[in-house]
Amino acid sequence: ACCAFKAGDYAYVAAREEGVQIINISNPQQPTLAGTYNTAGSAWHVAVAGNYAYIADWNYGVEIIDISNPANPSYVGNYNTLGYANHIVVSGSRAYVADATGGFLILDISNPQNPSLVGSLSPSPYADVRRVFIDGFFAYLAAMDAGVFVVDIYNESQPQIISSYNTPGYAEGIAAQGDG
Repeated sequence: ACCAFKAGDYAYVAAREEGVQIINISNPQQPTLAGTYNTAGSAWHVAVAGNYAYIADWNYGVEIIDISNPANPSYVGNYNTLGYANHIVVSGSRAYVADATGGFLILDISNPQNPSLVGSLSPSPYADVRRVFIDGFFAYLAAMDAGVFVVDIYNESQPQIISSYNTPGYAEGIAAQGDG
């Protein structure tokens, strides 16, 4: 398993080729499988907001499922990305996606059946965007071969890099206090 998200009595686990596993954790001493959802490709990360789970699928972009009944999650919609979706953060009506070679994407998810692209950014020809952290009007991107980028997202349709730092090695993750 790669990445998990906790919402209420459930943990949502992105289990790559095994899709999303929904675990009932109401009794921490005895977690049980509540339901599963087989994604189209490989689930690398999941974020939950309300009755929906937003899945970063390495092969097929962003997949949205209805989790109002955790025992029977169902397909709602998707957005095919150009790269390899591997991390997603949801805030309000927006999904922020680290799309590896496809860069950084901002999606409008106000209509989960038909998510649409609001804005995008490719930090550099060598940037393989792996993680995103959102703080207000700023996105912080970890780009595997290029380091960390700070992006102004106030104008969502035209995100702009305001600074960067080339880390030694590969920048695979980024977090800050309050990261979801």
